[in-house]
Formats: sequence, C-alpha cells, structure tokens
Amino acid sequence: RISSTTRLVNFERERIDVAIRYGRGNWPGLSVTRLFDHEEVPVCAPALLDGPNALQSPEDLARVRLLHDGSYQYWRSWLDFAGIDNVDPHEGWVMDDPNVLFQAAIQGQGVALANPRTVETELRDGKLVQPFDMVLATNVAAYAVCPEQNADDPKIRAVIEWLVAQAEAQE
Repeated sequence: RISSTTRLVNFERERIDVAIRYGRGNWPGLSVTRLFDHEEVPVCAPALLDGPNALQSPEDLARVRLLHDGSYQYWRSWLDFAGIDNVDPHEGWVMDDPNVLFQAAIQGQGVALANPRTVETELRDGKLVQPFDMVLATNVAAYAVCPEQNADDPKIRAVIEWLVAQAEAQE
C-alpha cells in the first residue's frame, strides 16, 4: 500500500511501515535513513521563456505569478539567495498538493520552486524548464523513517535499502 500525503504519518495509529519525511532528521522514536538533500530551483513552462515578456533574469519574476507549495518559506529563501528584492515572496497562488502545483507550472500559470529530483521527468521531457541556473541548498533532506523498534525487520530493511538505492541512482 502506497499512501501519498504531505502530512506526517502516525505510526502508532496507522498501518504504515515506512514513510519518507522532509526535515532535519530529528524525529524521536524513529529510525532515520538519509536519502537525499533537498534543493529548490525555479521551474516553469517553456512558453514563459519566449516572447516580449520572457523570463531572462531572476528580476523578471516580478512580472509572473509565483506558485507556492503551501508556504512562502522557500520562495523567500530563494529570492534572498538570488539577491532579488523587487519580488514579493508572499504574492501568488498557494497550493497544498505538489501535483497541482507542478501542473499549474506546466500549464504556464506561473513559476514554481521544486526539488529537481521531484520534477526530473518533466524537466527531461521538456514540460518544465529551469529559467535560471541557481540552486538553493536547503537545510532539510528527504529521509526514510520507521519506528525504531521495527528498524531491524528484514522486510522494512529491504524497502529502505531499495529507497536508498533509488536515491543514489539519481545522483
């Protein structure tokens, strides 16, 4: 059973063996295995790079809608990192479902921030492009987690080892 949710699972109440969490890796009572660092890059539809209002520099973000993943945190951090002060990180649309967020970006509704691993297929297929070559390294990572008492279960170890191998294969 695979459950895709942005909320933290409750291992005591739900029948979940392994979860992937983004954070700093400090969850008491959980066995934690680092999968990959979380980075953020702007992504958008290729059409936003064409025409008289084409995105050419990060300052041009003032002319397009920012698409947010539920918080303003990463846009604020990315704009600070890029040295941009003419763009309000609190403007734009906020979406709590990453799939909806990326679909809006694909449809040209604005520019989203994404971990390049998350949208690897869309970038490779040309549905999304990175308008600027600036990568924000965040202070969080993706981790495979499970209750400490279950960490030695062979089936759980196999799933976590598979997740680690998949993450390493994408590097």
